[in-house]
Amino acid sequence: MLGACKSKERGAKEEFARAHSCPEGRVTVKARPDLNWQTVVVGDLKPPAEVAADPDRLAKWQADRANAGGDLEVFEAEGCEHHDYLGCTHPKRPGRNGGTTTVLSEVTCMRRGVGEPSAADVSAQATAKANEALQKAEEARQKAAEKQAERAEKEAERAAKKAAKGK
Repeated sequence: MLGACKSKERGAKEEFARAHSCPEGRVTVKARPDLNWQTVVVGDLKPPAEVAADPDRLAKWQADRANAGGDLEVFEAEGCEHHDYLGCTHPKRPGRNGGTTTVLSEVTCMRRGVGEPSAADVSAQATAKANEALQKAEEARQKAAEKQAERAEKEAERAAKKAAKGK
């Protein structure tokens, strides 16, 4: 006997309510067909320079990114002082003869808080911190080199004075 079909929107509402212990009556969910799940999680990445410079490669890169979310539909849910994006799909199970069967009575969702930094944001922040640390290290190296040069100059002056006295 087959179970009733569950909409992905219904699954998103149930997952959000479960995750935040929020009564379903206080949860609002709206479909976000304008969003791709990979973009929600990873962020809006830029293509490598060599790809951006080649129109054919750029078109392929953009098409690959557009399809990267698979069959996850994106929903935006709010309630009980929480605000999340959810990427939801009907799970697939092994079927007969090595195929797969989509289980329409179940919905599986992944959740990400709205406003949480994406992987691209985290990477950019880490890169900025690393660049700042490198800059500070370079400044410290330059100061140390300047001090060493000053010491060498003073030592040379002392040596020159000593040699002048010895004449």
